[in-house]
Amino acid sequence: MQVTIPAPKASSLPGQSTQYDILWISQQNFLKNEIQRITSLPGKDFLLVDENVMKFHHDLISDVFSKPAPIIIPSGEKSKSFKSLSELSEKLAGYPVRRNDRLWAIGGGVTGDLTGFLASIYQRGIAFYQVPTTLLSMVDSSVGGKTGINLSQGKNMIGAFYRPCAVYIHTPFLETLPENQKLSGLAEVFKSAVIRSPALLRYLDDHVPQIRNWDAEILGQLSQMAIKVKAEVVRKDEQEKSLRAILNFGHTLGHAIEAFLNYKKLTHGEAVSIGMAYATYLSYQRNILTGKCSQSLLELQKNLGLPVSLGKIKKFDRTIAANLVDLMAGDKKNIDDDLRFVLINAKAAVFPVKIPVQEARKRLEEFAKIF
Repeated sequence: MQVTIPAPKASSLPGQSTQYDILWISQQNFLKNEIQRITSLPGKDFLLVDENVMKFHHDLISDVFSKPAPIIIPSGEKSKSFKSLSELSEKLAGYPVRRNDRLWAIGGGVTGDLTGFLASIYQRGIAFYQVPTTLLSMVDSSVGGKTGINLSQGKNMIGAFYRPCAVYIHTPFLETLPENQKLSGLAEVFKSAVIRSPALLRYLDDHVPQIRNWDAEILGQLSQMAIKVKAEVVRKDEQEKSLRAILNFGHTLGHAIEAFLNYKKLTHGEAVSIGMAYATYLSYQRNILTGKCSQSLLELQKNLGLPVSLGKIKKFDRTIAANLVDLMAGDKKNIDDDLRFVLINAKAAVFPVKIPVQEARKRLEEFAKIF
């Protein structure tokens, strides 16, 4: 399967592709041949690879990228920092990397976001390719052109919209993923279903046992269905001026939880899953969503093994609620003093919904007691 995402009418930055393809490649030889096709073009290729991916897939990576040696990116959100960005920039300049060369990101969302942002600013923009290796990066971060790094005040606070030249999805990479990373990606699949795809929501509901057993064929189907949702949204609003904001369902609280935990204990998707449960509760309290619908969605989340409780953080109290609300107040989607949430009705996402800070805190405390 192949999905093409065209560029908007606005002009591209130097080195940025005008459009890009997302391709599913099931066989290793096909992936190798496709990468070799690109690396045979004029210019040199430089690989940035997640340390765990290099450990599990060393033979494949070394076979395709022989020189120069791959640049290893430590796993975890701490790599998305100014320190890492500076060190990598110096390393590229030392090779040196020229404007007609290419960067390759092989890894999860951290490697992809960091490499993409580096490509967008190095010599004012060079080409880069994405090979996502986690379910989360396959269905979410590798698609849509968002790149960036974190600040202590919040996630992805510094970044750019910068398109890859292509995204190659090789689902056998999922075989070496730990369960929490699979759940992290599944949360983003669930998000795509709730905000825009009743067909995907039905598919999830109909295949719970196979999904819980991480059936490879089912995961491949889920990735394709979820990417179709995101591709449709990105085609209409690449730079998140309106419609694309619905992709942030669950992320307002989710990002706050990640920052509160210093990006430890929970994966991105697990934090977003709790954020979606909270947003579903807010939707019910705001009379946007019926009690029956909200209960049905929350039950499906639980059946899929996705967390819905703030108890995943630690013993919850009013101080933690205040801290989380303060972190949500710093979210980059906010424009004024109110918090901006993506909520849902029976058919789709609703955005923006302004929630006063005091209401958000009150509902968060209620949510913690109920769930």
